[in-house]
Amino acid sequence: MDDVHFSVNTRLTRLLGETYRSSEAALKELVDNAWDADAKNVWITLPTALSSDPIIVHDDGSGMTSLEMRNEYLNIASDKRARTGERTPLLKRKVKGRKGIR
Repeated sequence: MDDVHFSVNTRLTRLLGETYRSSEAALKELVDNAWDADAKNVWITLPTALSSDPIIVHDDGSGMTSLEMRNEYLNIASDKRARTGERTPLLKRKVKGRKGIR
């Protein structure tokens, strides 16, 4: 495999300043991301109360190709909407992810 490296988009400064007001808002963003990936199902596993177990979010949305991973995912804070538009590719859903990050 070729060497791959992260690159950082200047949007990161603004995005880091926008924190989630609650864990519920962060969870909603993950579900929105599944929607944007044309998922038909999302499974959320909540931890036992007062445990340190993680919340697990799993969906059946589209994954990324090697090229998408290299050119989009590894480009921190790049704007997905600027690259792909306001609709999802398969189901033509209106993109919901608040930050437009993929």
